[in-house]
Amino acid sequence: MSDIERINKLFANALSSDKDSVFRRPEAKGLYYNSKKILIDGYKFVECRFDNCTLTAHTTSFEFYDCVFDSDTTVELGAELRKVIQLHNQLGHDVEASDLYNATVSERGAVTISEIV
Repeated sequence: MSDIERINKLFANALSSDKDSVFRRPEAKGLYYNSKKILIDGYKFVECRFDNCTLTAHTTSFEFYDCVFDSDTTVELGAELRKVIQLHNQLGHDVEASDLYNATVSERGAVTISEIV
């Protein structure tokens, strides 16, 4: 059996045995971040707090569930994400007018941003 055949077989076995674990994002739960620069791509944050942080995103492959962000936390976007915003702004769309563009915020102020189902 060739190396490629072995890799394909391992991948097929992984997919058939526990499909969810293969595609699950690494999870950070209950963590407190203070004055950190964090690459959020590929991660799922659950019940985390971010104070005075810079969150960097190059893709949309991230999730936040019940997280709290202070007013000093900022987002730094990679070039690919900036292009989408530039196009949207150029076409004059009002982002705030649509719930589609807003995160879910609980009564206590915790934010959820996840995959759209």
